[in-house]
Amino acid sequence: MAAEIKVEYNHLEAGPRVITWGEKPLLIYWSNVINDKKIMAYCAETEPGYWHQQSRQWFSNWVVEVYEWINGNMVKVHQDIFNPYAKKVHFILDEFDSIENHIEYVRACKKFISHWDLSTYAIESPYAHELKELYPDTTIAHKILDPENCYVNYVIKKTPSLNYSWENYKVWTKNVEYVLFNDHHPLNPEDQTPYEFAESILFGPDYSKLNHYIPYAWTLNEKVVS
Repeated sequence: MAAEIKVEYNHLEAGPRVITWGEKPLLIYWSNVINDKKIMAYCAETEPGYWHQQSRQWFSNWVVEVYEWINGNMVKVHQDIFNPYAKKVHFILDEFDSIENHIEYVRACKKFISHWDLSTYAIESPYAHELKELYPDTTIAHKILDPENCYVNYVIKKTPSLNYSWENYKVWTKNVEYVLFNDHHPLNPEDQTPYEFAESILFGPDYSKLNHYIPYAWTLNEKVVS
């Protein structure tokens, strides 16, 4: 039985999910394309009939690749490239945040909507009535009734750091990426304006401002990072 794979990005407050069916274990790679280079973010082995999900929720140029052992060789059996262009996207704004911040969050959402030429979208905010007066041409509701009925969900809210050991490094290497503050947002919201905070979730961090970290054991040739 050939492997069957499905990749989903729309689960609320969760990252890309890979669902597999078949007879053999599969190896999954989640990569982020940074400056036209594919940088591995995660990898995992999963048994057939199960799903494996990464927790990062902020925007990444995801490339999901699935491999299977076939006749003694590791063969790529599936690839999915994340692309919200002209898709349906939901934006859920923090219900406990201020209306002043929500105004800035909607500005960032509108930038995403325009950039990706979204076919359908919805913005959820407890200040929907007030925001619609400021943005009459924007679809805003107090509640999205079916939030996972979309290509991808974005939740814009401030979440305390989860104290990852690398959280303050904000670095990426040639082959492995380490650039997250936590799974909800890539940078510390205390260091940004509300608009910058929302923008970092919807467009990812500015990688040009992050450092390159080279593991000590690499050879000279491997240390070349262009």
